[in-house]
Amino acid sequence: MCKKLSEIKNDDMLIIKNTGSGDIVLSKDELVQNLDYYRETSNNLEENIYTTIQYKANIQAWDMLEIAIDNESENMYECWDFDIKRTITDDDIEEIQNIIDMILSKGSNISYIENEKVEFDL
Repeated sequence: MCKKLSEIKNDDMLIIKNTGSGDIVLSKDELVQNLDYYRETSNNLEENIYTTIQYKANIQAWDMLEIAIDNESENMYECWDFDIKRTITDDDIEEIQNIIDMILSKGSNISYIENEKVEFDL
């Protein structure tokens, strides 16, 4: 599926693939204002533009704990991992999750994932 560049809002984020310095994430407005520059840095610019989906970092407390416990279990006695996991309460998970969420909220923690190909119609 393709989306026309002319139909995309100026502040929507795009990805340009196959540039000399890796993929570039920028707004449609930035692309249009600096079109000559991006034509120079991308092989076949018109074929390498995509819309994006915004992804926000998401770390789950239970998953993080489970990985840490599984890693540490090699150093502990047999069945230690099962014993320790049984002692973890919902309140423990909630408290850890609140700390993780607070840490993640200190920065933007946003990434952009390639979505639809853009038809270059300007």
